[in-house]
Order: sequence, then structure tokens, then C-alpha cells
Amino acid sequence: MAAAWIISNQLTFNQTFANLNAFVLQSRVRTGHIDAQVNTALQSLNAFTVPPGRCSVPLLKELGQVVRDSPYVYDAALRIADGTVCSSYGYELPKQLVPQFNKGGHYLGPDREYGFPDARDPSQAFIVIASKQAYVWVNKGIFFDALQTPSSMTLHFIDANDLHPVLVKEALPFSAPPSLKLGQLTATEGYWYLAFPTQWSNVIGVASLSAAVVQHAWWTNFLLALLGCALLSLGVFHAGVVIYRRHFSFASHIARAIRHNQLTLNYQPIVDLRTGQWRGAEALLRWSVRGQLISPLRIVSEVERSGLVGDLTRWVCRRVAEDYATFFQHGDGQYFTINLSGDDLADPQFVDFISALLAQYNVPAAFIVFELTESVLVDKDRATVQLQRLRDRGHRIALDDFGTGYSNLSYLEHLPIDILKIDRSFLALERYRAPDAMWRQVLGIARALQLSVVAEGVEYPEQAEVLSRAAVPLAQGWLYSEALSAQQFAQLSKDGSELKFA
Repeated sequence: MAAAWIISNQLTFNQTFANLNAFVLQSRVRTGHIDAQVNTALQSLNAFTVPPGRCSVPLLKELGQVVRDSPYVYDAALRIADGTVCSSYGYELPKQLVPQFNKGGHYLGPDREYGFPDARDPSQAFIVIASKQAYVWVNKGIFFDALQTPSSMTLHFIDANDLHPVLVKEALPFSAPPSLKLGQLTATEGYWYLAFPTQWSNVIGVASLSAAVVQHAWWTNFLLALLGCALLSLGVFHAGVVIYRRHFSFASHIARAIRHNQLTLNYQPIVDLRTGQWRGAEALLRWSVRGQLISPLRIVSEVERSGLVGDLTRWVCRRVAEDYATFFQHGDGQYFTINLSGDDLADPQFVDFISALLAQYNVPAAFIVFELTESVLVDKDRATVQLQRLRDRGHRIALDDFGTGYSNLSYLEHLPIDILKIDRSFLALERYRAPDAMWRQVLGIARALQLSVVAEGVEYPEQAEVLSRAAVPLAQGWLYSEALSAQQFAQLSKDGSELKFA
């Protein structure tokens, strides 16, 4: 027993250090790739020959090309002789949006300045890097996604002097232990930490594992050591994992729910802001177990992790087709959106499955709009081919969350998109009335590309009024209705549900 205890302690320490160190080495390589791309973009910007006068069309096109050539660069700008800052998005940057490096989160490098977003404010989404007269914006979400942090770990960047958070993925509480030393594994009551230097002066990275994960690994090592036979122990452990995954894991419950049709779909109306009439709905997944509603985000996360996302998407498509045949056949001009995943865009048989399914239930292709978020666009070329195949069959394509994640203008230029959705985060009460609110920029881009627009998360009449005055055509949110069953949606839509604003 004592020997097993000692062996488990040493194994757990070594494994924890090895896992954290492997991730640290990987993240340093990947941040180096991002930094090299940013450096190339800044050098290109500073090498521009800027003609006298304000932001010229040729200059704006060159700025846009820098962004297109740099997947990690979200926006680029150049300060010209008269102090005007020209943006790659094709306009003069308003003064209030010009980066100010006299606030917190400001760090100096040998030839650059870094402005990190406030770690306490999740709405601040960009790292700003400046060199001479050039500015480059890197989306914080893209940056962290590129590092591919394992789900069991967390990654923070902190000030090397007072250890306060400088750059974090989410606004979560973080307090570094005062005994933190670079390259040494540090254990506290709640976490195990490994700190490492970064390319940013006075900023260090901290990779961490929760003590619960380490404790779980310790017990696994203890049991293996206690059994005394590594081969037998691994066999027993493997058998246990297989049995758990097949019969007791959350993923196995979801797989059974899909097979036995135990999930449900609700529909949140999409409303015409001019008339209040319902023009369609977004299909939303619901699953209740013993009277308790399971979070859709948890379901989606688990099916993506366990490889069930393709099965779930096909279930949703079949259920929408069945609801059409039962409830929606007489909904003239309405459309219903189905969310796609990266696996669906990589499945060569998906388009043929959809065509056969719609033919079976006599569903017009125009009835179904396929919606995707920026996070699924890992392989843009393959996604473009798959989306174009769907479009050729008569479906429209909607892009959700534009401006909050991976996308830049190159996505809209290359992908066959018909509808652009304004993310609910851009309609927060404290910002949506502002003349420079982000949703207005998204609306302008959509108009320039002749895309239809849907505003998400509309909860108050004041939001609807502002959007309506800006000629946003469609919206969805709790102001109009909660998500409804197919029967409820069909009945209310048939009754001519119409919202009147005060």
C-alpha cells in the first residue's frame, strides 16, 4: 500500500509536468506563428507609400489585401500624414476607435506596442499591436483557438511583476500563487501551475490543471500500482472505459436519445420588423431527462467531442422535415434554419442525404436555410464546396456570429452566403444605440454585399425600434416569443400573430 502511494505520487507529478510542458511547448510554437504573421503585416503596412490627402481608394484596397493575406489578422490600419487612421474595412477609423496605449494592458516591446483587452470585460475582443504608424488587430478568440488548449487545461497570460491577468480567454476569476516560478510545477489547493516566458516583455504565460483532474490521475495511478501488473491493469482500465462509454457516459445517453427519438425541437420565430409578421424560425434542440432540461450547449459540446455531431444534425434535419409534413405545409414564404457543424461540411454524403430526405417528405429546398457559425470554418475551401452544393440544390446559407470569432472580409467574399446574422452581443443595452455600434458596421457590410440581415437576441421594444429605423428587415428574440413547439408555432403563425410596438 505504501509503495503504491509513493509510486502514484511520483507518476502523477511526472505526468502532470509532462502534460503541461507539452502544451506549453506547443503554445509557444503557435504563438510564434501568429507573431510572425503579425510582424509581416506590420512591415508591409509601414512599407506603404502613402500619397498626400485622406484615405484613398487604392490605399484602402492595399490595407484590405494585407488582411486577406493574413488569416490571423482581423483588421489593419495605417496612420497617414494628417493624423487620419485608414482601416482595412474601407473607411476612416473614428477617433474613439483609434487604439489608445495610455491605459491598462499596455506593454512595450523592442519595436512594438501591445494593447491587451481588459481581462475583466468579456466584450473586449481584440489584441492591438502597433509599430510606427501601423496598427494590427488580432481577435482574442482566434488567438486562443489557435493555441488549441485541451479542455482539461486553462491558459492565462499575466503581468510578470504583480501577477495580475493580462490576457484571458474568458472573464473568469484567476489568482496566481505568489510562489510561481518559471519552468517549475507549482501546486496549490485548487490548481497545478506551470509558468513560461512569452514573446511579450513583462508578460508570462501560465498553463494550469485543476486539482480535481490531477487527483483523478493520482487515483488511476494508485490503482494501477496496487494491482501490480501493468498489462492486466491496462486491460482492466481499458475495459472499464469501454463499458463506461458504451453504457454510462453522457455521450452514450445522447446516442441512445438520438436513436430512440427522445430529443425534441423547438422553433424561435424570425419576425419582419416592418409588419411584426412571422417569416420563419430557427430550429433549436431541446432534451429533457426526468423533467430536467439539459443545456443545449452541453449537448453540442459533448456530441462534437464524441463524434456524434453528424448523427445529431441528421436527426434534426429529419425532424424538421417531419414537422413540415405535419404542421408547416401551408406556411407560405416562411423558412426554417438548421445549424451545421464542421463535420457536416466535411461529410461528402450530407448533401445527397438532404436531397433524398426532402424528396421523401416533399419539402421544398427553399424552406430550409442552413446556418453556420464562424467557428466551424476550419477548412474554408472544403466548406465553400459543400455550401455551394447545398446552394445549387435551392437552399440559402446564413452566417451567424459574424465579427465575434474567426471571420474577416475574406470569408464573406469567398463563401456562398445569403444571410448575415447580427450577433446578440452587439445589441447589448449599453452599446446598441451608439453611432459606431458594431452591429451598424455588420449591417453596412451586409448591404454592400447584398446580403439579407437578421438581428438576434432582440429583447426590448427600444432595440426593435432602433433596428427598424436602420432598415434591418428581420429579427428574432424573446421580445417576440420564446421557442415554441412545432404545433404551437404553426397555430400562432396560422392565427396571424403580429406584434405591435408601444
